[in-house]
Amino acid sequence: KVMISTWAAEYKHLMAKRDFQMLDADSKPIIEAESEWVCMDLAEGRPIPFTDIMVERYGVEPELELKKTTRHIRLPKTMESLESFPVLKHHIDTNDHVNNCQYISMALEMISRSSRIDELRVEYRQSAVLGDVIYPRRSVSEDKAYIALENEDGVTYVNIEFKGELHV
Repeated sequence: KVMISTWAAEYKHLMAKRDFQMLDADSKPIIEAESEWVCMDLAEGRPIPFTDIMVERYGVEPELELKKTTRHIRLPKTMESLESFPVLKHHIDTNDHVNNCQYISMALEMISRSSRIDELRVEYRQSAVLGDVIYPRRSVSEDKAYIALENEDGVTYVNIEFKGELHV
C-alpha cells in the first residue's frame, strides 16, 4: 500500500512550485519530488502571472525539504549522438505536445534496463509536437547519465540527468 500526495508549495510572480510525495504503509517516503510551473497564455504563447483566484483555489502548503539543485542541468562537453526518431501519436498529450513522462520514457531507452536509478532530474525547455524528429545525445558514466533530446538544429526539448548505478 502506498499513499501519493501532491500540493502547491509556493507561488512567485510567474512561477509556482508543486511538491509530490509517495509514502509506504509505514508513512515513510519512497519518492519525493518537486516541479516548477508557469501559467501560460496559450494564445500569446507566453507566461502570465498567477492570479489571486488561482492561488486561493489551489491553496499553498508547506514545501518539502529536498536537496537544493540548480534549475538547469549542465551537460558534459562531450556527448555521443544517437539515432534520431520521430514524435509519434502515442507521445502526444491533450495539449498537443509530447507528454512530459514520454520524454523520460524516451531517455530510459538510452540506458540499460540493468541500471539502478536513485535520482532523476528533468529540465523541460521546449515542446515537441507530432511530426517533429528527436535527435538524442547521451553521456554515461558509472554513477550519472545525461540525455539531451533536441531538434535537428540542436535546440533542446529536454535535458535529463539520471544518478545511480548506470549502464549503457
